Amino acid sequence: MAAPDQSRPYNIQLEKYEGPLDLLLDLIRKQEINIHDIPIAKITGQYLEYLHKLDELDIDVSGDFLYMAATRAEAERAGLAAAHRAESQEACFLAGGDYRDFLARHGLHAEPGPVVDEDGRELSTHDGVWRYTPGQRRGIGVAAPEPLYAVRTDPSTNTLVVGPRESLATRTVTARGRLYVPIGRADVKLRYRSPAVPARVEPTERGFRLDLEEPAYAVAPGQAAVLYEDDVVVGCGLVSFAVAA
Repeated sequence: MAAPDQSRPYNIQLEKYEGPLDLLLDLIRKQEINIHDIPIAKITGQYLEYLHKLDELDIDVSGDFLYMAATRAEAERAGLAAAHRAESQEACFLAGGDYRDFLARHGLHAEPGPVVDEDGRELSTHDGVWRYTPGQRRGIGVAAPEPLYAVRTDPSTNTLVVGPRESLATRTVTARGRLYVPIGRADVKLRYRSPAVPARVEPTERGFRLDLEEPAYAVAPGQAAVLYEDDVVVGCGLVSFAVAA
């Protein structure tokens, strides 16, 4: 749990807020806190009232925020325990939170192997390459002067290759999918929590190729590539290949 921010002129912990709505709404109205700093799951027992009062105050919130709040309100009204469950950052439908646990439970053998840098120097050992995805930092198990990330894996040799963040950069991405309208440029989302990147778009036989104007990091095959023109989706596909910058 994060410590309270002592620089704020009030002393409430947003991560576990269960206090009166009036105080919370007053702070939002005065713009002393950001509405998106407030975990919806912690506004216990007050979802619908909270939404109605936000509407009365004419406070603009994103569609995702409203959808989540309304969903939790319905779950609470139905008496479901999930109404107050913390948000998951993992594949929660796998009944265990972490995909690694799911794979282990279903018999995928974890065979130790080498962790090497990009020059092939062995730095440590891992406990199964399938436990690592590009961009992962946690669990690398290597002490180094700078943070190291999983750059790629080689299942044929059971090797995990690690490197600095710069090694995760890419400027060229190929995706299998479709363009909904003819378009030469678009803003591209390649990771859910990363900002969109402007790119030149070139149609291909099975999808499209993207030449990014800025590097994107930790792009891997299987991830979604969603193309926007303003706030309209004009194409989407699954990444099949990403070229290092």
